[in-house]
Amino acid sequence: MRSFKKRLAELERGLQRDDPIILKMPDGSTVKLLVGPGDGLSDLLARSIREMVAGVGFSRDVDTIRRSIGGTERGGHLIELCRALLNSPQ
Repeated sequence: MRSFKKRLAELERGLQRDDPIILKMPDGSTVKLLVGPGDGLSDLLARSIREMVAGVGFSRDVDTIRRSIGGTERGGHLIELCRALLNSPQ
């Protein structure tokens, strides 16, 4: 039973990490976005879609993703999906 509790605690710590997303900008600079614990990255994707559909402007984080030319994140490619959706023809 002890090993189960230990593994569960390790899993919870892993979900609570704030992993940065490093975005490459057209001028060669980089911007770091901090994503909250758990589903923070998928929440950012959902917010990108909502803001794009609403058509009233973008929040700072979403606009930074839209203007970026590349990026890295731990374990996936949701940032590339956000950028592709934000820059797609309307």
